[in-house]
Amino acid sequence: MEGKEEKEMKREFLSATSSVNFIICFTSFCIDEQPAEPDDVELFQLDNKRTNERLALERIVLDQQSKVCMTRAPIGRDERKWAEWMRKAWEEEEPRNLLIFWISEANMGPDI
Repeated sequence: MEGKEEKEMKREFLSATSSVNFIICFTSFCIDEQPAEPDDVELFQLDNKRTNERLALERIVLDQQSKVCMTRAPIGRDERKWAEWMRKAWEEEEPRNLLIFWISEANMGPDI
């Protein structure tokens, strides 16, 4: 089931007019605020014709382990090059760029 945040992220991607590429490998998941396994995550793929990019939530398997990665990449990407980058992102033991956001409506003022 698609949540409000996922719908908004997809809408923003489809309306984007400039491109940016990234790979994000997820180490844990929650679905309906409950811990979930990578195999429980609903995968998707969207194309933005303006930026010629694809946003995808995809499952990769290495060494019999499954992990989910989100990629934003050119539609006609070099699959061999991106597979190598995804493998490196997978194998990263300590994330170099780690962001954690915990946002609760209780923490927001009336003007937000």
